[in-house]
Amino acid sequence: MLKEGSLENPEKLPEKRPVFIVVEDSFNYAQTHKQHLNKFGLDAVILRGIGNFVEQIAEIQKTKNVVGVITDGLHGSWLNVYEAAISNGIRKIWLISGNEDMINFSKYLPYTRAISKVTLHQNPDKYKIFLDALKE
Repeated sequence: MLKEGSLENPEKLPEKRPVFIVVEDSFNYAQTHKQHLNKFGLDAVILRGIGNFVEQIAEIQKTKNVVGVITDGLHGSWLNVYEAAISNGIRKIWLISGNEDMINFSKYLPYTRAISKVTLHQNPDKYKIFLDALKE
């Protein structure tokens, strides 16, 4: 049993591969993100549901190989993930959502990009945007 606020997936992080933190409340979408990121040589640590993201991201950040955060809308709580990422020095944040209002709002936040969940899942090659962001 995991204690509250602990990592849902406490796998050992790889030493060399870039890691994205994926915050997704849907198990299926989380696994889909992870599989597609792996195809591009990227790894993912999955955080599911709502929790203390500041502490969880800080714990993962200790590995120094975190390159970004990918989050779904979390029923509006994605801003907590955004704030946690910023407070931990992460400057590559993606919102993947089916909610156009959230996507439009994200345009006003620094370090944030958004993509429609439907667009991403209908076009898995678009996961290359995460790899391309490492070159920026």
